[in-house]
Amino acid sequence: QINYSRIISIIMGRIWTNRLDGLRTAPSCHGMLCLDLYVFMESGVYKYLPAKQQLELLIKRDYRAITGNDDFVPNAAVNICYVGVIERLSYFGDIEGRKMAVQLDTGHSAMNMLLYCSSNNLKCLPRANIIEKGLLQLLSLSDKEYHIPLCFSAGK
Repeated sequence: QINYSRIISIIMGRIWTNRLDGLRTAPSCHGMLCLDLYVFMESGVYKYLPAKQQLELLIKRDYRAITGNDDFVPNAAVNICYVGVIERLSYFGDIEGRKMAVQLDTGHSAMNMLLYCSSNNLKCLPRANIIEKGLLQLLSLSDKEYHIPLCFSAGK
């Protein structure tokens, strides 16, 4: 298991609001901050609130298995899913352009998360082998408004 403060540290390297103007540690296409993070642990499903640097409990049940098809996913200490909010990206025109911007932001963020984990002796793996439709349904999100390009598993 990974304790709460360590999970927050993993996330903060990725999406932490660290500037007075609300910008974050990872770059974002045109500063549109299109990514939200959802955290899946044995204790439940959480949404990361960057302004408060806290996790908000959404569902008190273990749904780690729904975050991917790999056999280790249900037992990972934490699975973190990047959720792109497509409506924040109107600058990029059609849905495909917006999804590409989400994927670009996700790449920047995943790099920060990988660097944090490797420098803190945590095993980590970004995964595109996810169950997007099931995740969106669980989180009550529409596939027309949200896109999940990547989930990230971490543990000791």
